[in-house]
Amino acid sequence: MQVAYCENCGKHTGHKRELGIMGKVTAIATVGANHMAYTPRCIICGLTTAEAHNINPAVQAAREVQRKENAELAITLLKLPFQMFWWLAKQIGKGMLRIDTAIRARNAPLR
Repeated sequence: MQVAYCENCGKHTGHKRELGIMGKVTAIATVGANHMAYTPRCIICGLTTAEAHNINPAVQAAREVQRKENAELAITLLKLPFQMFWWLAKQIGKGMLRIDTAIRARNAPLR
């Protein structure tokens, strides 16, 4: 397997030749000569490097937009716990949220 840049995936991925049953049969029959005809394919998207060069620009642009949206969502999810902690600290600082009252109410004996 070789590592190469896949323009379709937009990253460096592994590329390998994948032979099916008929490919293996013809490789045996031609003593491996047809193995040169099988170009390596990306292990993620399955396109050859030539196919990735010829992909429709509109499709590639849509995939890039999807990647950016996924990155923004990941950043938002990473920031969320910090924002929640900041909001909680702000509420405690204002006196709107009293932790000691909540603890006393929880530890109070039942009547």
